[in-house]
Amino acid sequence: MAGEIREKRAEDRLHFHAFKGWETEDFGSEYDLFFVSNFMYEMGFNGTLIPFLKKVNRSMVTGGIFISNHISTDTQGESRLITKIMELMTRTMGYVTHHLPESMLKNALTEAGFGEFKAQYPDENLPFPTLILSAKKIKNM
Repeated sequence: MAGEIREKRAEDRLHFHAFKGWETEDFGSEYDLFFVSNFMYEMGFNGTLIPFLKKVNRSMVTGGIFISNHISTDTQGESRLITKIMELMTRTMGYVTHHLPESMLKNALTEAGFGEFKAQYPDENLPFPTLILSAKKIKNM
């Protein structure tokens, strides 16, 4: 990602920071965009999702956009079968789940100071249909 930013000569406008959310005490500050993908599942079920999202909130400017990309169980047909098989494999490996319900994520984001949600719902033509959900930081935490 950083190489692509340099190639497009956008390093004065765009900065990429990678970190492990569960190990990082502080993400820094003044982010306009915060993107997470496929790792908050367990947080939704072990009580750490809201504290994590409040930490994200503190790292962002008011009006900044949070984007989440997660496998959805709100699917039909063959995609539903694929997500059920993935959920079975996940639980067999000892994890609670491998999905994050939209309602749980929206409720946690609201409590963490986010709102104005926009969603792109799963595309049934993709092998791993994901829900992409964005929210705007509307108040400081």
